[in-house]
Amino acid sequence: MKRIISLLAAFAVVLVMSVPAFAAPEVTGTAGEYENSDPAGVDGGSVIEFTQSNYVVDNADLFTDDEETALFEKITEIRNEHEFDIVCLTTTSTDGKEDADYTDDFFDYNGYGYGVDRDGAIMMLCIASEDDRSVYISGRGSVGTDVFSSAVLDFDEGPVFKELKPLLSAGDYYDAEMKFLETADERLAGRKSAVSTGEYAYTSDPAGVEDGSVIEFTQSNYVVDNADAFTDSEEAALFEKITAIRTKYKFDVVILTTLSMNGKKAVDYTDDFFDYNGYGYGVDRDGVILMLCLAGGEGNRDVHISGRGSVGRNVFNSKYVLNFDNGPIFKELKPLLSAGRYYDAEMKFLEMADERLGWYADDIANGGTGKVPYPASVILKRELIAVAVAMVIAFFVVSMFKKTMKTNRIRTSAGNYEKPGSMRVTTSNEYFVRKQVSRTAIPKNESSDSSGDHTSSSGASHSGGGGKF
Repeated sequence: MKRIISLLAAFAVVLVMSVPAFAAPEVTGTAGEYENSDPAGVDGGSVIEFTQSNYVVDNADLFTDDEETALFEKITEIRNEHEFDIVCLTTTSTDGKEDADYTDDFFDYNGYGYGVDRDGAIMMLCIASEDDRSVYISGRGSVGTDVFSSAVLDFDEGPVFKELKPLLSAGDYYDAEMKFLETADERLAGRKSAVSTGEYAYTSDPAGVEDGSVIEFTQSNYVVDNADAFTDSEEAALFEKITAIRTKYKFDVVILTTLSMNGKKAVDYTDDFFDYNGYGYGVDRDGVILMLCLAGGEGNRDVHISGRGSVGRNVFNSKYVLNFDNGPIFKELKPLLSAGRYYDAEMKFLEMADERLGWYADDIANGGTGKVPYPASVILKRELIAVAVAMVIAFFVVSMFKKTMKTNRIRTSAGNYEKPGSMRVTTSNEYFVRKQVSRTAIPKNESSDSSGDHTSSSGASHSGGGGKF
């Protein structure tokens, strides 16, 4: 009996001593549990244990218990929905490191990051004193660096800090952290939508199909609102118009909004989105895409339109139709875009696309080439009407003047109206009568990046035009 008791006691001692081995890793400021090595990611989770104390690390004591719980609930929601790790970290010291190095090391050496790619983001607040405060956000993994690109995290112009800075400056640290989590959730949802529609789905340019497009024709695929610029009803209305155009002309129109172009130029991002997603109707992949990038501030947002296929490049030709400064498309769109009326701008674009495709179809049916900004018959008809109206108006105006001048005679000099010797100039002087001031308006910050006809990275021919607004 004593032997059994001794064995049980020994087992209990061993069990108690082994508990620390199963405890959560100690989350420290620098090297952490893994010292100076970066652990490999794991499938279906993270290396570090997913607990509130590990993911809301409030070393600066900025949050109440209830606030920490609320933050962790949001972090949990994001992790379950998007398989993405988010860490909230506050501290009073970065141990002599730069903010970027301290934040990255904390994430890396503590084993954060979901899955093999260690996808995640961390927001670090260092509150050393009232006058010495700093903030840094870092993303890791293919998803983290895409959703939180350098442009998105630009401290001066990026959309994330534009929301956070007023809250942080006011000392509303909990509100700032929650706003960051909500922004992360929105951006991850937008990326998930884009991925599901096939963003970068093809590593090469897929061949077109006989009747339709490679990508499935659905609202979420053709109105890709990653910047959350439209309401649900507006997205439905845009897709309804896109459907009517596709049915009538066998032509693809794509609406894309984004908050990041992944470091690419607007023309390259727009072309690649169209090409590598399998958009474009028929074997020739006929279609057009309107891209809005709303990451920048006023005067620094991007718009680009790209046409593909023989119809797309003719109807939306670079030289005239998509000229950013003088072309008919952007003449209508720029005032709406500059005013932030994105839905109105998109609908105006679809209406103009419908009209221009109609002109093109009529011109082809009448034996034309379709390679003119307007079909020749339309141009001729408008010119003839304008000339006829002008001639009629001119005829009536001249006739009225002629009737009132019954005594008019041709005179070769003014002598008939002057009394001989009655006009003598004795003194002459110059007097200042008035001044004229002319003013020239300062040009708005609108610059063109019109790409003209070009070949995209996939090797496809495109027309294109766009610029900043």
